[in-house]
Amino acid sequence: MVVDAAKKPTARYIKTQPGGIPFFLQSIYNLFQIVTPDFESTRVGLIALIECQDEKMESGRGDWALIQEIWTIVMNYPMKLKQMKHFHSGLGANLLVSGLKRFLPKSFKEKFEMGCSTGAGTLDSMFLQPTLEAAMDRLLRRFEACLRKRFYHEATFKL
Repeated sequence: MVVDAAKKPTARYIKTQPGGIPFFLQSIYNLFQIVTPDFESTRVGLIALIECQDEKMESGRGDWALIQEIWTIVMNYPMKLKQMKHFHSGLGANLLVSGLKRFLPKSFKEKFEMGCSTGAGTLDSMFLQPTLEAAMDRLLRRFEACLRKRFYHEATFKL
């Protein structure tokens, strides 16, 4: 899973949208449903690549209650987090995370990497190819295929 942190919605924006926070939290849950369509993907785990270039720690960007809700989903969803790599993260974010790591469970903080970089530029320049529209179309087709697979497995599962 590839995420561009600079383009994620602010807490202030989320709160102004229809459905607001519950809708946003449901979208995170639904994304986890998509990336774990079967037991194998759940066991192997998710690798999250997060582009941090141009991410700003400005007022209104975060909300501790919302962040806590998001982490409740992330930490409790039945899936393995294999790695979480943050690319082009700034010095401030690196220092903040290194300080916060002491409060994270050992099993989680070992998978959390800051300060990663690529020789090919930012992640969006690598993944949004050949155009943004083509990449979004490809992503939606993959989402649909994963959901079909998940729904098939749920419908045919026998214990």
